[in-house]
Amino acid sequence: NTRIHLVNWTDSVPTDTTLSVDVRAHNTDINSGSWVGVSNGGDPGSAASGRYIQYRTKLNSDDARSSPAFDSIIITYTSPPPAPDNVIGTVESTSKITWTWQDNSSGQSQEDGFRIMDATGTERLALGPDTTTGAETALSANTECERYIQAYNIAGSSDSTALIRWTLPALPNVTSDKSVNTWYPQGSTFTFFNAAGFGEGGVEYYRIVWDTNVTHTWTDTETQWASGNLELTPGQTGNYYLHVKSFNGEGVSNGTDTYGVYKYEHDLPAIDSFSPSSFSWTNANVSVDVALSDTGGSDLMQVRDQWTNSIDKPSSGWSVWDTTISGPSDMVTRSNSSEGTWYLHIEVEDGAGNMSYAYSGPYNIDVTSPTGSIIINNNDSYTSTTTVTLSLTFNDTTSGVEMVSYRNNGQSWTPWEVPSSTRAWNLTSGDGVKTVEYRIRDNAGNISQTYADTITPVSYTHLR
Repeated sequence: NTRIHLVNWTDSVPTDTTLSVDVRAHNTDINSGSWVGVSNGGDPGSAASGRYIQYRTKLNSDDARSSPAFDSIIITYTSPPPAPDNVIGTVESTSKITWTWQDNSSGQSQEDGFRIMDATGTERLALGPDTTTGAETALSANTECERYIQAYNIAGSSDSTALIRWTLPALPNVTSDKSVNTWYPQGSTFTFFNAAGFGEGGVEYYRIVWDTNVTHTWTDTETQWASGNLELTPGQTGNYYLHVKSFNGEGVSNGTDTYGVYKYEHDLPAIDSFSPSSFSWTNANVSVDVALSDTGGSDLMQVRDQWTNSIDKPSSGWSVWDTTISGPSDMVTRSNSSEGTWYLHIEVEDGAGNMSYAYSGPYNIDVTSPTGSIIINNNDSYTSTTTVTLSLTFNDTTSGVEMVSYRNNGQSWTPWEVPSSTRAWNLTSGDGVKTVEYRIRDNAGNISQTYADTITPVSYTHLR
């Protein structure tokens, strides 16, 4: 493919005479080449290309007395340059690759210049002769660059072997749907987004580590994140960090970063105890001390309560949140003085938003005194003996009757005893109206009013 590109000669061409020069070339058989006419100092064009070169001269005269004269001829030809080799691509940054090569051209094969070409045959960079380096800039991050070096001159061109290099990936650029230095509750999922993007212009993939260590020593065998969003759920309470390292398609990194701290509390706050945990019966205000704790690190934040007559967890009607609790442990006191059988329900929340629930009870409160009545000897007005029969009633619809007590007017009460609907009783001696008093105590300790009845003992003379 050696090409003739300049033909010069010296001649003398009188009037009525002509002189012309033709050239031809061919790679294998000169006789197969086509003659191409050329002017003195002219270029026959690319048709005159080949390993073998031939020229001819035509001399013509219309006057027998004169003839054209032809002297020396100079044919200038150039061979295509040999292909460059030893091509090296040095990745400088996310946007620059410097290519170097060996120039193998000289003499008749001297190149006119070099071109850096891409895989589609598009010229990426043009350079002058005798150049052995060229830098491509304004490239995109993480971009596959397949390039070959082309040496060229007027006779043709030769291409090096293609070489593939990738620009460096973008630096790590990750965002999250969660805020740092903020506590999150059990079951929370942390979603991370690759703001740099995957693919050309971004990163090919990240290596990632999700742990509770502030720093990480990379082995480049860590888990890959190569597409979409990254969703992570911690398995236990702790301060978590996301460590990332960006890579291009050639497996070359361009930096690391660490995101955090993301605070996660897997442990629920605790309602440790109720004191007292229940109360059989009382006629006074019930005060319950509730011990609370949170060991996960976010500390106690707020508590609410409700007294109900059922063990079922309330769906509404809770008290307003009490935000006075704090720290890893605290105590609140809740009171109730209303009559009934009560259960105390407690709900506590920690700083991460975890909630726990418990109840205690029953707490039995009875503030109503029992009722009853007393009748002596079936309501007789007189008795002939000091031993009488008391007819008694007793009632308490809340806690129930526990004990009763009696006395003759002005004397001490008997010890509390189990109630009975009748009871034998001894009146005091002497004449006059006798009064027997009666009181009732319920299981909550409420004591009834004093109930009383009277009877008059009389002496009879029996006549026969």
